[in-house]
Amino acid sequence: MAMSLDSDQELRLVLIGKTGNGKSTLGNILLGRQLFPTGRSIASTTLKLVTESGNVQGKRLKVFDTPDVSNMDLSEDEAQREVAAWKTMTSPDAHATLLAVRCDVRYTREEHQIFLLLKKLWGGNSLCKRLVCPELQSVLKDAGRRYVVFNNNASEEEKTERVLQLLQVVENMSKFLDEDPVR
Repeated sequence: MAMSLDSDQELRLVLIGKTGNGKSTLGNILLGRQLFPTGRSIASTTLKLVTESGNVQGKRLKVFDTPDVSNMDLSEDEAQREVAAWKTMTSPDAHATLLAVRCDVRYTREEHQIFLLLKKLWGGNSLCKRLVCPELQSVLKDAGRRYVVFNNNASEEEKTERVLQLLQVVENMSKFLDEDPVR
């Protein structure tokens, strides 16, 4: 299935990562307004997949904010069913999967285990082909060295610049995948 980015096509972005790493905040930055609830507790604010849409620079975005599946007290079978439901809800294929990682603290083994769990549950490398993630050498290889760093304390102008940078990365990635007959 081709995934070109025509101007009237909706761009689908899935946010994944550990509780507290800013998935919902990133979704709000991407859409330019406060649509996803955010919190500062150790408990997850996002308890189920939440979807919000908006227009950014003439492109229609649909952002999927996922809960931290490792923080949901699910068995492996339940987690597999949960992620399978996300895949169904984000169909046809998301244009990019964005891994939210805090850059102000060390990347931990726990965070890497969450990434590996999601990679396994999503279906191996099918997750990584559309992964964009910041500052992680071990994960960047899987992501094809694609990343954009967002700072939720940045000025609105800088946030807009980062959103535009991300849209360009996703567009380039989608063009490349469209040309890949093995996809």
